Amino acid sequence: MSETKILDEQLVIGRSLLISSTTQTGHVQFNAEISSIGGHHFKVRAARPVPRNLLIPQQPLKIRLLGDSKSTLPLTCRFLRVDDKRPQELILSFPEGEWITNRRAFVRAQITLPVTVVRHSGQRIEGETIDVSGGGCLTRLKDNLSTGEMVFLKLGPLPDTEETLEFDAKMVRTVEMNVNRRNGSEMYIAFAFKFVKAPTRAQNKVCKMVIVEQFEQRRAELREFVGKEK
Repeated sequence: MSETKILDEQLVIGRSLLISSTTQTGHVQFNAEISSIGGHHFKVRAARPVPRNLLIPQQPLKIRLLGDSKSTLPLTCRFLRVDDKRPQELILSFPEGEWITNRRAFVRAQITLPVTVVRHSGQRIEGETIDVSGGGCLTRLKDNLSTGEMVFLKLGPLPDTEETLEFDAKMVRTVEMNVNRRNGSEMYIAFAFKFVKAPTRAQNKVCKMVIVEQFEQRRAELREFVGKEK
């Protein structure tokens, strides 16, 4: 089994890991565990609060996933920030390299859309997206599905055109999530779908939505940054 496959299955909440980095004051190393996984990042909880001046944004970190009688090779992540309300929790980018390339073939954005999953039996399962990309989506559903199951997936109606986009899709994995990512409350299982032979027009429509959403997020971040500087 490849390193990529191991990571895809084992980057889960509760997994222990070893974090190390070289800082201006020397080499630091400490244990932590994965506390939540989001659409664009994951959060780890250390045993004690991490000094806010120890790491700087975008600083490379090496992580090694531990436990379950398996240990991955060191992987490179980026430190994003310390959680505002929980100083022992760090927010990190997903690991870089082959694994991140395979899992991020399309850029994704946190966009909430109605979703309907139609199984081969005809059963319809309603829900909503957590994030979407041109290659698939992460969803919260009102019923369960099996990994590897092929379905017919409908996204929409879209907020701007009331159009519904349709895809053949495969449920590729489940992800433990929580409603409030700041306090770790109300855990639930999210379902990740990969679009199979996606219609070009529908795929382009999703990619356009992602680009617009990212632009709006960056503009909001810039406004906040300028406001803090004044």
